[in-house]
Amino acid sequence: MGVMAAFAYLFPNTKLYIMLIPFPIKAKWAIIGFAALDLFGGVAQISGDNIAHFAHLGGALTGFLLVLYWNKTNRKTLY
Repeated sequence: MGVMAAFAYLFPNTKLYIMLIPFPIKAKWAIIGFAALDLFGGVAQISGDNIAHFAHLGGALTGFLLVLYWNKTNRKTLY
């Protein structure tokens, strides 16, 4: 999730093709959708769901904050 959040921050309008969805989705909307699914999964606590949803959200936040910190001065030197 951290890598996806960082990618969505750096390249928000890149079109992604996600499996089972036949049309492209921009990266910024895809990460928001994945984060919403993880938030729902963490709050709902469905039995038999052995996924650490809040860990995914923490990873997304960490990836976003790291890229935000590293990218403060000049975007051209980051990649």
